[in-house]
Amino acid sequence: MSPSKKPFRVTWTERERNAFIDAAVTFGYPQHGDSSRVWKQAIQKSGVRDRPIDPAFMAKVNKKRMVEAMRPPEVKGIPQQGPVTVPEPSEPAPAPEAAPAASVAEQEQPPVMSLAPVAEALGELLVESLTRALYDTRLRTAFRNIVAEVLSPESELARVEGVTWRSAKTPRERLPRIVVAGGRTSLRETLKDVKGVDLRLWGQVQGESPHRLWNLLKEADECFVLVKDISHPVMHSIKAREKRHGSPALKVKYWTGSAAELAATIQDVAQGIHPEEKGDKS
Repeated sequence: MSPSKKPFRVTWTERERNAFIDAAVTFGYPQHGDSSRVWKQAIQKSGVRDRPIDPAFMAKVNKKRMVEAMRPPEVKGIPQQGPVTVPEPSEPAPAPEAAPAASVAEQEQPPVMSLAPVAEALGELLVESLTRALYDTRLRTAFRNIVAEVLSPESELARVEGVTWRSAKTPRERLPRIVVAGGRTSLRETLKDVKGVDLRLWGQVQGESPHRLWNLLKEADECFVLVKDISHPVMHSIKAREKRHGSPALKVKYWTGSAAELAATIQDVAQGIHPEEKGDKS
C-alpha cells in the first residue's frame, strides 16, 4: 500500500502577497460572508495565480481591510508650481479676480470620517461577547434552574418550589412562612405531610440559585438551616438577614437533627409551639 501523499501547498511570493492584499482592501470594510467573493475578485484584480481560499490568510486580509476602511483618507496639499516667465504686455492686463475665501476654506477642511464601520465593528463585538456568555456552563445551569421552577406544576410550586408566598385574604388566613435551607432530595418526601404552614424548600438540588433563597427570606418568619449542606457564603447571608430587623423579623434555627425530627418540629411550629418551648433539638 503506497503511503498517502501530502496535499500540495501553494506558496506565496512577497510580490503576490502584497498585490493580493492591495487588491482586497479596495473592496472596503469586510461584510459577513463576503470572504469567498472578495478572494476570487482580488485574485482577478491583482493578477496572481488562482488558488483555493486559505481561511487563515483571508482572516489576516480581513483585519487589514478593517484597518484600512477605518483609516481617514489622506489630505493632499495643492502642489506648488515653479516661477513662470510671462512676457510683459504692451497694455496693463486686468487683475484676475480673487478666488472666494469660502472655496479655499472648503479645500483645507479634512474629510469627515464615517462612523458606520466603527458602529458595525462594535456591534459584531457585542454580539460575539453575548453569544460566548450565553454558552457559559454556569449561566446555562442558572437558566435551566429558572425554567424548571417556572414550568413545574402549580401544586408543587405552592408546596416546595415556589418563589413567592401564598397571599392571604385576611390576616387570620396567613400561615407561618417557613424556609428549610439545605438537605437532600429525600427531604421533600419527609416534609410533604406537614400541615398548617407555608413551607418552602431550598438547596436540595445541586447548583440551585441562591437568589431564590434571598427572595424567600425577605418575607419569611422562620428558617431552618441544615448546617451540613450549606456553603459558607450562603450561611453568612442567612445570618445577615437574621440580624437585620425586617418585616417580619426572621427566626433562624441551625438544625443538626434528623429529617423526621425536623418534620415534627415544623408541625409544632404550625400549632404555635416553638422548639425553645419544648427543648431545642438543633
